[in-house]
Amino acid sequence: MHSIIPSHNGKYLYASDLGIDKILTYQICRKEDTVKKVTEISTPPGSSPRHFDLHPYGKYIYSVEELTSAISV
Repeated sequence: MHSIIPSHNGKYLYASDLGIDKILTYQICRKEDTVKKVTEISTPPGSSPRHFDLHPYGKYIYSVEELTSAISV
């Protein structure tokens, strides 16, 4: 994992994994004091997502790709 940011509501964590070209979503389970993977967002193969940010309304994720120097939405 390279960068991890919380959702605006604090219920999820988003983590970029440049080795598998995905941004992973984890649900924060406060009662169990754990996190649980719930979804994966694929970026273009070989792009290596590095840093990303969430749209203020949570509708989009903007990802800066390390190897292609592209921005994915």
